[in-house]
Amino acid sequence: MPFDIFSAKLRWHIVGGSHGDGRNCDGCLARSTWPSRTLAQWQDEGVPGAGTTECEDNCRCVLLPESYGQVKQEMWGEQVKPGIVDYTIFDRLNAAIEKFKLDFNGAKLPASFYELTEVTERLALMTGILDGTIPFVPGEEN
Repeated sequence: MPFDIFSAKLRWHIVGGSHGDGRNCDGCLARSTWPSRTLAQWQDEGVPGAGTTECEDNCRCVLLPESYGQVKQEMWGEQVKPGIVDYTIFDRLNAAIEKFKLDFNGAKLPASFYELTEVTERLALMTGILDGTIPFVPGEEN
């Protein structure tokens, strides 16, 4: 039977080990102890990166199914695979977000940022905005 993300029970996983690397917010640490929930239930509470925890859109956590070891790795994209996680991409994304905030005087991230699900896509968007290849006007819907 194929994996169904909508009916699966998902757990909040902290990036950086079972107790984090000291760079996780209290909200994420708390959520990592909560029981598994469906995607719809997590969406009600707030998914990682949605801005519902203290780390806001800088969240490095992920939702993984209880049966994670049985789920095909390609479902999670290039960056989140068991044993093959490049955590430095999160540092590069955080640095790009910080530079964006400095360059654009604290402007909110564009709405399109939140529509992207892959860290690589979010990093590409931020890099494009910062190098001028993707237009961005603070205060306008981008």
